[in-house]
Amino acid sequence: MPDISTAAENQVTLADMRYGEKGRIASIASQTAENDAGLAARLLELGIMEGAEIEALHRSPFGGDPMSVKVDRTIIALRRADAGTIIIERLNGN
Repeated sequence: MPDISTAAENQVTLADMRYGEKGRIASIASQTAENDAGLAARLLELGIMEGAEIEALHRSPFGGDPMSVKVDRTIIALRRADAGTIIIERLNGN
């Protein structure tokens, strides 16, 4: 059985990933605000779903918003607020 403390240490939000860091999407936090009701659907349309591999590519120089990520062979720009709802499990070697 996996050690829960090790699993938690191996997870980070997408917004907190470093440049070039790779991971696998572990979960997407549920949104409670009405204006974010469509966020999960938008992310799914972009290929951002549990189990997908993702790589942090770039952050804007002023505040890091937006940031660009690579999912499969697609490069996507995301707001940090949206990226903060995506939980990433770091892949070995990062």
